[in-house]
Amino acid sequence: MDLDSIRKKVDKIVDKQGLPIDSNIKELVIGLMAHGINTTGSCEGHKNWGQPYPWVDVPYKHARKIAQLIARQNRPISDNGKKNKNNWVIRPSCELRIIPQNQQLPLGTMQKYAKEFGLFLQRILD
Repeated sequence: MDLDSIRKKVDKIVDKQGLPIDSNIKELVIGLMAHGINTTGSCEGHKNWGQPYPWVDVPYKHARKIAQLIARQNRPISDNGKKNKNNWVIRPSCELRIIPQNQQLPLGTMQKYAKEFGLFLQRILD
């Protein structure tokens, strides 16, 4: 499936309240789906309720692929030649939750990193 088709599909996804995917996590969801990884939940993070960081849940069956993609994202040097501070980890639970490694960063920075991670995944399509 091409990125335009994936974007259109993601634009139609809504949660139980009928709300679309949060804008600050949307590119990461698209990037994962472009690699054949369907998400089961996501959130851009909130300061006053829920988790104070962005996250995406994926089924355990994608564990190997997720680990490979995170390893590529967490390389020491970014595409621009600078030290990479945008690192992600997997937290196991009922699903695998992809979260920022440094959750002490400001929420806006973590949301920016989520978008960058998603765009990176979209660029490295095999």
